[in-house]
Amino acid sequence: MTKKIKEGLIVECGSMFSGKSDAIRRKGKRYEYAGLRTIFIKPQLDNRYSETYLMTHDGNKVLATSVCEHLSIIEMDEVKSADVVLIDEIQFFSSNIISDIQSLIQMGKRVYVAGLDLDFKGNPFYVTQQLMSIADEVNKHKAVCMGCGEDAYISHKKIPNDKIVELGHSDLYEALCRHCYDSKKEK
Repeated sequence: MTKKIKEGLIVECGSMFSGKSDAIRRKGKRYEYAGLRTIFIKPQLDNRYSETYLMTHDGNKVLATSVCEHLSIIEMDEVKSADVVLIDEIQFFSSNIISDIQSLIQMGKRVYVAGLDLDFKGNPFYVTQQLMSIADEVNKHKAVCMGCGEDAYISHKKIPNDKIVELGHSDLYEALCRHCYDSKKEK
């Protein structure tokens, strides 16, 4: 008997250090345990921890296919044969990924994406924003504010520059609540 999963899009979003990647890692592992075919995808650009694994900041990992952010994933054999497609760091992909995801849903696949909703200036990432708009479910994850311990909402860049896409972890970014972020902006 072939197992069938309900198609749809689930977006896991929030600031850095909030558990977005771990959420899709755990979901994917559950589907694998149930005997469903999964594929984890990560952008080639994100090689902070590994070229071949989707890795969380705290070291959890799962084997992933590294894909050029500007190429279509729709024709990849591993994607075609998967029941569940899980994509990490969605904000790094070009806007073409939006139509790819819509096509995957039309093909009956369940798609999970994880990514930042806001850049360090507080502006929405276009791809994440668009996917949130068409998602069946959106989960906003909260990190702990490194300033006061409240819920964080943004990834604040510690080293001032205007690069919107700049890979880093706690050496370059910290999660902050709105109050602590506004206080640091004023300085």
